[in-house]
Amino acid sequence: MKKNIFDKMSESYDNFHLKDTEKMMKNETFYFSPKMKLFFAWFIFLIICVVLFFVVGRPALERKKKEQVSTDSVEKTQDVTKETTQKEISEETVQTDSKEDMNISYEKNTDEDLNAFIKLYFNAMAACDNDVLQEMVIDGSQYNKADSLKKKAEFVTGYDNITVYTKEGPDEGNYVAFVVMNLKIVGVNSSPYDIVTLFVVDGSHGFLIDNSNLIEERKSFIEEVKEDPDIQKIFQFVDSKNEELRKNDPTLQAFYDTINGKTSGSEKDKDTKEQKEAEEEKQEQDEQQEEVQQEQQEDGQEQQDESRQQEEGQQAQDH
Repeated sequence: MKKNIFDKMSESYDNFHLKDTEKMMKNETFYFSPKMKLFFAWFIFLIICVVLFFVVGRPALERKKKEQVSTDSVEKTQDVTKETTQKEISEETVQTDSKEDMNISYEKNTDEDLNAFIKLYFNAMAACDNDVLQEMVIDGSQYNKADSLKKKAEFVTGYDNITVYTKEGPDEGNYVAFVVMNLKIVGVNSSPYDIVTLFVVDGSHGFLIDNSNLIEERKSFIEEVKEDPDIQKIFQFVDSKNEELRKNDPTLQAFYDTINGKTSGSEKDKDTKEQKEAEEEKQEQDEQQEEVQQEQQEDGQEQQDESRQQEEGQQAQDH
């Protein structure tokens, strides 16, 4: 009976795996039992795995490790940069020049709940969330219209590194808060500083910002607090930092020029040229108009002369 391919495969399997294998080497016969062949097979398999690990696996692990280290390094650098920026706002403002300045009259980031409230307020400003803002102020009517903040949000897109300096208000539970932060502005490479003054009331339902027409007592108190030397140092710090940024960042200087209604030299030249062209065009039109009027006058004079001649001819015929 002729064997098919499956019978041949089965016979080969039995001969190789289940029976001793006979090998002739240099006139000597060696016999390999199935167990010995299985041992050698596993040994060769392990060698292949080790080789593959060193050739493929280990370089891949090292590459992944390097990428992880690089990522951690970048994140650490970003954290350090952010922390440094925050320290610029919070620490440089309280640099003291003498022993008397050690008695700082304000508190900085001491009330976590107040800090969280103010950060939420500016986040809502950036997001143009009128509903949230109406719940955070005394006079919510300022935020009735959905588009009331969109104009400002077109160029100020975020508020970062918020630091809150507070002084107790004239009444218990009232605070004057001086909020220093960095602004994210569209088209500006740097993040300029800003300082905002808020009058905060701590009521039975939590903090509220008094954005209404303040009573005279509160207005006077805020102006008095602003004149405090310690508070003046904060304003001076913000001004000096922005001045430094404007010198090093043309995009920021251009932004300030825009909001102050100034134009660049090229724009001024352009305006001057257009104005000059307009004046020349007007002068040319006036000259043309004068020529037309003169021609009309000459035509009128000629008509009068013709009429006079006709009258004189008529009179001569009558005589």
